[in-house]
Amino acid sequence: MSRYYALSKWLVRMTDLWAEGVTIHADGRSLATDSQVTAWVERRYTGWHNRVVDALDRVAPIDARIFATTPEAPEPETGATFRSPFHRIHMTAMAQELDKLKQIIDRHQDRIGPVMMALVTRLQGLQGGTFGNVPRAREIDVPLT
Repeated sequence: MSRYYALSKWLVRMTDLWAEGVTIHADGRSLATDSQVTAWVERRYTGWHNRVVDALDRVAPIDARIFATTPEAPEPETGATFRSPFHRIHMTAMAQELDKLKQIIDRHQDRIGPVMMALVTRLQGLQGGTFGNVPRAREIDVPLT
């Protein structure tokens, strides 16, 4: 049971990182200057990327390598405008990493199964513990194209 609990807790952490990445990616779309792009890449995107790799490496080192490997020429996002090629490369790479992270999370959730996940969650609730705080979703003002 403790193995399932540890995996469940790790999945919650990975899902939190995925949600944080979605927000960071959305924020990257609204950058107006080259200096903003550079700061976004150096602080937000790179910091998020490193936190994901560290979290993956603890439980699934192979998935960490898969996540960190980005094709040399990523496909550009359709309908998006970019400040520069530097901006385009990082926005596209992050979009690919979000997709890979979602696939990794889904694959590991399938290992647990919905019944065991519900049991672990119920037992944790009965013991007075939680899986952490669930942040409120922030409204993202991104035009749908």
